Amino acid sequence: MKKPLQAIVGLIIATSSLVLLASRIRADEIEWILVPGTRVNSVELGSYEELIGENTIVRSGDAINFDYLFTAHFGYARLSGNCSTGWLIAISEGFYDADGNIVINSKTQRDFEAPEALDFACSQ
Repeated sequence: MKKPLQAIVGLIIATSSLVLLASRIRADEIEWILVPGTRVNSVELGSYEELIGENTIVRSGDAINFDYLFTAHFGYARLSGNCSTGWLIAISEGFYDADGNIVINSKTQRDFEAPEALDFACSQ
């Protein structure tokens, strides 16, 4: 990765981490929108879908951050990526509970597979 891009992504990750630490996240305060083509009806899992937080998208050039929800496992992630290269990592992960709180149980920087969500977020 080129140095300027690393600096931008580092700044975005640091800013996102501070925001997450400073505030409690409520799932109902996020404007969730369906990622097209991700609604699935499964015998094993029932119906599930991928959602992104429309009001959580932060973009600077090709660098982007956004909230992501996978409803099959009540999974939540704050994602950071690059719209040109398709590079995507999770910078925090957790779940949403029955009270509507998003519980962060992992601050991380691991590769994440959600290409449709990244493409859709980049198109917003």
